[in-house]
Amino acid sequence: MLRDISDAKLYTISSPNDFPNIKGILRGKINTKVINENFDDVLRLAHSIREGRASGSLMMGKLGSYARQSNIATALREIGRIEKTIFILDYITNETLRRRHLGLNKGEAMNGLAGALFFGKRGELRERGVQNQLQRASALNI
Repeated sequence: MLRDISDAKLYTISSPNDFPNIKGILRGKINTKVINENFDDVLRLAHSIREGRASGSLMMGKLGSYARQSNIATALREIGRIEKTIFILDYITNETLRRRHLGLNKGEAMNGLAGALFFGKRGELRERGVQNQLQRASALNI
């Protein structure tokens, strides 16, 4: 289950009043104007990151460091709101996606538990023999 899904902010392209059945969970309207006006710059930024000319973390740091939010950052925020809304609505309506997500959470929880218990020298296998390595690895499982 997604944590705090009831607190998630969902957005719509048109007016929230156009969706009376889910109006209570909609928080606002996407600013499509800022997306349209800055879409070419967003594509250039995405291409630079994809080609390795700039790192995503560097670009997000630069965009977030301006005192006043830039138009590209605003467009990226609006695009992110669209993606998040689509994912959450898909998660709510798609049982297969919920099951897959639950399975991932169980795996992450198991890895977190193994790390928290500090057994087996936290997974560092320094023994030379295969039998000793297997014995050390088995200490990571309960």
